[in-house]
Amino acid sequence: MNDTTIVEKILRSLSPKYEYVVCSTKESKDTDALTLDEIQSLSNDKEKGEKSNFLEKEEVETLLMAVHNKQEESQNIYLWYVDTGCSNHMCGNKSSFSYLNEDFHTTVSFRDKSIVHVVGKGDISIRTKNGFVETISNDFFVPALKSNLLNVGQLQEKGYVIMISKGVCEIYDPSRGAIAVVPMNTNRLFPLVIDCVQ
Repeated sequence: MNDTTIVEKILRSLSPKYEYVVCSTKESKDTDALTLDEIQSLSNDKEKGEKSNFLEKEEVETLLMAVHNKQEESQNIYLWYVDTGCSNHMCGNKSSFSYLNEDFHTTVSFRDKSIVHVVGKGDISIRTKNGFVETISNDFFVPALKSNLLNVGQLQEKGYVIMISKGVCEIYDPSRGAIAVVPMNTNRLFPLVIDCVQ
């Protein structure tokens, strides 16, 4: 068994209190290049009580949680970032869409002045951990996008309540309750894993 396989197994088997290690490691590091010593060092940092920017309360339940990797893409599970700065929901995975209008075309500019092409607009149906099926509407399809973005403004327009406080982003449906409770990771991002329904 090679180191990459061992590292992947260790990351999958970590308890929920190490979820921030899993998310930030998979997002910021090449897991093929990680060694067992580096993984142990990451978990030791947590045990030594190193201060970080995430919520450690055990009573907070994360309703949508998984780890994004190539194997899970075939199961329609994707990592999204709850974003207050983007102009629209954006997804780079065509297979995530339950409906896609490929006649819609526009461009999106980022803060670094780069421009990407939007080659479709549609809906993505997702299943929450509590079993509800929700629809992310008016989502731009941007094939060049490396990270999927969930726009807070669009969520609010649809009637969801978004609260960001003490290192946690909470998304509520007024009639159904909590849709997601997302701890902030060490990069001060809110990674949300979404299970897409076809």
